[in-house]
Amino acid sequence: MLAQLGGEITAKVDTLPPAPLKWRAILKVNDVAHLQKTLSSLLEATHTVATKEESDGVTTYSFVAPGGPSGTPVSYAIVDGYLIVGSGSDAVVESAQMHHAGESLAKTKKFLGSLPPGRTREASGMFYEDPVAVASLQFRRIMPDLAESLTQGSKSSVAQSMWIYGDESAIREESVSSGLDVGGVLVVAAIAIPNLLRSKVAANEAAAVGSLRTVVTAQIMYGSTYPVRGFAPNLATLGPGPEGRAAETAQHADLVDGTLGGASCTANEWCVKSGYRFRMTASCKQKKCSEFVAVATPETNSSGTRSFCAMSDGVIRYKAGEPLLELVSGAVCKSWEGLQ
Repeated sequence: MLAQLGGEITAKVDTLPPAPLKWRAILKVNDVAHLQKTLSSLLEATHTVATKEESDGVTTYSFVAPGGPSGTPVSYAIVDGYLIVGSGSDAVVESAQMHHAGESLAKTKKFLGSLPPGRTREASGMFYEDPVAVASLQFRRIMPDLAESLTQGSKSSVAQSMWIYGDESAIREESVSSGLDVGGVLVVAAIAIPNLLRSKVAANEAAAVGSLRTVVTAQIMYGSTYPVRGFAPNLATLGPGPEGRAAETAQHADLVDGTLGGASCTANEWCVKSGYRFRMTASCKQKKCSEFVAVATPETNSSGTRSFCAMSDGVIRYKAGEPLLELVSGAVCKSWEGLQ
């Protein structure tokens, strides 16, 4: 299927939480007939029933994909050599109508007006931003009325753009926007990107510590509820029952969420949550577990700089360095520095 798609993709999100998510993605198609046949074969092979609809000359196919409590609705259509995928048939049809009416961003006067003289949209790279529209997006959560006013004002606002054209001997930057140049953009990027990455790492580490504290609390509750068993032997035992159902048994105590305590989160497997991998094992004799070691380690070097561990004493300990490949023992965990 991927061989039938080009390298061009556009994604758009129309709503922000807590509103229901409305999204669409548009992909360039190399062979429309082949792609349609492949998609039909995939749906048939997975026993997925797709509903066919006709609306304003657009044929959409809708089905429910796995994911979430009741699945995720997905619709798609192929229009003028493009595959449109969205959160529902209305989102797909809306995109098709926008394309046919010439109202998409790439066809607007504001966008075309940002092109350097004598240039086309076929560029090596580009930066385009409507400052008023971006501000409206930020205000939408806290001041909807002001956001609506800004949205109306964005129709007459001036967009900022920068275009990059590469050839065999040079890479050239051109812009018709006053005050925007590649040097300024690179300076802002050099300052903003490292700060953004550090903030993301700090957020991941804080979430990992919070998850380990949740595991320690769950282990205390498990030991109190099932004293004959002591501590749970792995994260899956602390999690919900099969298919996410609350079982509240010694096998599935439903004390942590399904991400941290899914069915696959056994003592031999890592589970992933918020940029970190988690794993837990216990020391058990005659089916009673008297000690446990829970570990959180970054998925990659860019998602965290420290690994954390916790035992029955409730102390969260850490060690800076490369992500762990194996679970550490209790003795190793105790040698790490305690988190203040």
